[in-house]
Amino acid sequence: ENSLHLSIRAYGYTWLLRPICIVIALLIVITIFFAVRSRRRATRDPNMPALSDADEGNPWFSVVFSGIVLCVFAYAIAESFQWLEVVRLFPQAFSIPGILLAGACLARDWREARAGRPAANEGAASTTVLFGLSREVVRSIWFFLWLTVVLLVTLVLGQHLALVGFVVLYLVVWGHYRWSFALAYAALGLAFLVGMFDFLSPTVWYPAIFDVAKPLVDVLRAWISG
Repeated sequence: ENSLHLSIRAYGYTWLLRPICIVIALLIVITIFFAVRSRRRATRDPNMPALSDADEGNPWFSVVFSGIVLCVFAYAIAESFQWLEVVRLFPQAFSIPGILLAGACLARDWREARAGRPAANEGAASTTVLFGLSREVVRSIWFFLWLTVVLLVTLVLGQHLALVGFVVLYLVVWGHYRWSFALAYAALGLAFLVGMFDFLSPTVWYPAIFDVAKPLVDVLRAWISG
């Protein structure tokens, strides 16, 4: 937030035309493009497994969630207009794109729910799989357990190890990729984290009790800066 205020005071909105900003914007656009393309390909292929619980369960759950997110962003934007310009600048910087994306998701979810496309799979998706809990509930619990472990590892061993470790396990356990690919991908991700949040957009990392990744991170910092 402070960096945003300083940039606008120093350069106005022309800072958006700086090379690094253009590169980041292009990366975001490319990421969204490939995500949308993959989604459309999976939707057209009947042999592809469901991409999410909403795809194989009740799509109205996704409609409700998208609606809640949309309302949160709308409330944030409405409230921010009552503040001074320098105060409301940062909330609006992410709330306005957020409400646009949430609106697009809500429109898509609404069309799919009205069409009733996943209805044929609703019975299978709601099957009791563990201790009387449905598949959706079990998956949700499993996901939040993963987040809890990431938080604990962050507090004890540091954010770098927690984030990179999550990437590796996600690719191996859920993506079924080979360990060699997952480790290579995680190494590139660590280099990106250090380069982005230590040099391009300096960030204060949360202090850990035992920051075991610090020696490796210091090597990367020295290599990037030198």
